[in-house]
Amino acid sequence: MDLEKSFGPIYSRGLLKRGQSGFAVVGVNRQELQSSIDAALTFGILWLDVCRQARAAKLVVEGLKLVLPAGCSALVRERTASLNPSAAKWELYELEERSEDIKQIEVSDRGNISTRLVHCAAKPTKTFNCHCKGLTTGRAWPGITGVASFRSSDTDGHSAAIRFARNSVDAPGN
Repeated sequence: MDLEKSFGPIYSRGLLKRGQSGFAVVGVNRQELQSSIDAALTFGILWLDVCRQARAAKLVVEGLKLVLPAGCSALVRERTASLNPSAAKWELYELEERSEDIKQIEVSDRGNISTRLVHCAAKPTKTFNCHCKGLTTGRAWPGITGVASFRSSDTDGHSAAIRFARNSVDAPGN
């Protein structure tokens, strides 16, 4: 074994071939430390380079397929999103080991925030009014003309939210 090119026992490595093209593959199992899982991208890039150099005359190694345990890919996804897409095709997968289900993780899907409108159970309190005074006068954020609260007695909170948004847009000065 060549210790200079050894990646140790943590990472499973391989090369997927189809015709004249291929992908370097690196996988990590769930028993490894999170720090080892997070470092898989670094070792994957090194493995991609080894594969490209070893197969340069016979095969075009297009990129890297990285397989990580389910729920452990957040940091690697962020790092992968910063890599140059013209240097290689970067693919990230999560594997659920028990069911052997594998799903591709969209690397560019970052920053989506789940939002929802919640009904207000009671009338706004004095504290609420005090904190929101800047909002209603437009001093806190430019373009915000008012604050609305919705009570649980509202039968259609969504239409109330739409009415509020429409009124805010149609307000004088906008």
